Amino acid sequence: MNSAPDPASQWQTVFDQIDAIMHVQPEDALKLCKQVFVESYLWEPPTYVRAAERYGKIMDHLGRSSEARDSLFAAQQAAQASCMPAHEAKILERLARGYYSGGDYRRAIQYWDGCIEVNNQFAGDAETWILAKVGLAQVYKGAGDYEAALTMLAEAQLRTAQVGDPHLDAKVKINLAVCLIERQRAAEAAAILHEAFALCSEHQLYDYLAESNLYLGKIALADGALETAMAYVDAGLAAARRVNFRWCEAHLLAVKAEVHAGRGAADLALLAVKEAQAIAIADGFFDMLIQQHFAAAHYAASLNDFATAFTEHKKGRDCEQRMHVKAPLERSFDLKEQLRSHQCLNRLLLDLSTHDVVERAELESALRLITEASSQILAVARVSLWLLDVPSGVLAQRCLHAADGAAGTLDAPMRIGDYPLFFERLNDPRALVAHDALHHPHTAELVEPYLNVHQIKSILVFPIRLGGQTIGALCFEGVGTQHNWTQDDLLLGKQLAEMSVRVITSFEHTVARAEINALHAGIMRAQNVFPVKN
Repeated sequence: MNSAPDPASQWQTVFDQIDAIMHVQPEDALKLCKQVFVESYLWEPPTYVRAAERYGKIMDHLGRSSEARDSLFAAQQAAQASCMPAHEAKILERLARGYYSGGDYRRAIQYWDGCIEVNNQFAGDAETWILAKVGLAQVYKGAGDYEAALTMLAEAQLRTAQVGDPHLDAKVKINLAVCLIERQRAAEAAAILHEAFALCSEHQLYDYLAESNLYLGKIALADGALETAMAYVDAGLAAARRVNFRWCEAHLLAVKAEVHAGRGAADLALLAVKEAQAIAIADGFFDMLIQQHFAAAHYAASLNDFATAFTEHKKGRDCEQRMHVKAPLERSFDLKEQLRSHQCLNRLLLDLSTHDVVERAELESALRLITEASSQILAVARVSLWLLDVPSGVLAQRCLHAADGAAGTLDAPMRIGDYPLFFERLNDPRALVAHDALHHPHTAELVEPYLNVHQIKSILVFPIRLGGQTIGALCFEGVGTQHNWTQDDLLLGKQLAEMSVRVITSFEHTVARAEINALHAGIMRAQNVFPVKN
């Protein structure tokens, strides 16, 4: 009798296939990842996590990291629920890479630091540690701290042998070489790039093979070795086109144009840079497009084609102007985001904590004010505050702020017996972080009676505790689309939960004092009615 196939071995076969083709057929590898997502999401979280690791890696290399973010946060949630710290570290690294690619360097640093912390705490794998180090090095290089970047990359290089992954080794080598080139240490960079070139050639790593050729070509061009530079460029173009690495292809064509110009073939230079322009326009590489227009103007002028030269120069200026207009806006948005996350939000918290109704502990008004302000501070559609009647085991919604205007309609109470896993988790003082609340093990009981009713996709719950006992919960609820909770959300939410505790404590003290005063007044009245005789 034939036994049923082992699901674990079946998945491993798929993962082996993904690993084998991710660098040469990335789109096919992505399809396999999505297939695993669909078949494993509900019933095999560890399998989903392993697929998400690969999915994030491929999407990053394709320049589409932000598109993978929801899947990665769901995978982090699954890794935590399944006690998979090594895999959680990998997911944190992928998240950091996505934030870095999107220009959110502060969050990138947070997640890379978190990755290294989890990795070190649970003796995680060297590959994840290396990737986090490379990422942090890129941030430091971008900030102009080349020495720190070189130190981190050298540390990463020392551990690549522990992994035995040629693609990772090539990644570290190329990043190290680029950093050296920018420090005017071309000879050292060339030696490292030749190592990367040999590695990529041996293992058919066409993406990094294209990049190795690109930077070797640039070094040869700077040295005036035009034939050598052209050989590198042609080899790089063949590799880049093999895996549709468009960013690298556009850069290689621009270098090819420079080589043609160096040979005195301005007509060929113009053709090559025009080809690079077409890629830059199609793929939105507008930063490189500016220089391509100016280069085309220079080549056209060399051919005495002043009409084309004027047109290209004007296009370059127009593109430059658009980028300059866009850049301040982007910087402004970035500054606004940082301001929102730091100065503005801190000011909101300070104003909230010193508000009259909070100071006076007017319970209903203060809690209503806190939930309303919380919605603005964490940028979520709903915030609800629940208080637990311990003797009866009933959690009742005491206050609700909802962007849809449903704040006046409170939800039905929840009984401990109906939601045992959720209530058990509320006894843990740590925040309950559910990026994907519909599939989180501790919020799954809430799906039909609460989450689906309000289209809540994500929930962040802070237990409200007094005297070491949970007496309620402050809930931040993402509606409509998945809300991926950040470290900032956790810090801000904790402060708001602590403020709620302070209000409730002050209110209880006020009630207790009033009861004591009433008792004392009653005693005094009794003494006046029945005076004590000596």
